[in-house]
Amino acid sequence: MKKSVLAVLLVLLLSNHAFAASVMCNIEIEDVSKGVKYNVQHKPKLSGELDVDKFGFDVPGSDYRCWFTFFGLGNGSAIACEYNKDMGYTFFQSDRSVMKESPVKNNLSFRHKGSFIGIKTVCEDEAKWQ
Repeated sequence: MKKSVLAVLLVLLLSNHAFAASVMCNIEIEDVSKGVKYNVQHKPKLSGELDVDKFGFDVPGSDYRCWFTFFGLGNGSAIACEYNKDMGYTFFQSDRSVMKESPVKNNLSFRHKGSFIGIKTVCEDEAKWQ
């Protein structure tokens, strides 16, 4: 009995480790109105098949705060941004990316108060980055 419980725990541990294969995401932030681009790399931390990773970042030199939500390879992603000066009343949101798309890609662009912001994200197995 003890051996079977130990075997089940080992399988669960290994399957979680296999699921949490290293994924790397590149987030390209472009402030078109200022003519500048920024790149941020983010390594999502997923501990299981139903886990979600949410990563917050500011658009440099602006009044916008954004979140990149990664649901896992084969499960898609989403982007949302809000204008800080009105307590988040003004916000912008992408659709969830295609579920089975590989690599996982998503885009969001918006114009507001003289700003034109574009965000492109791509996530894939980290081994493909090297």
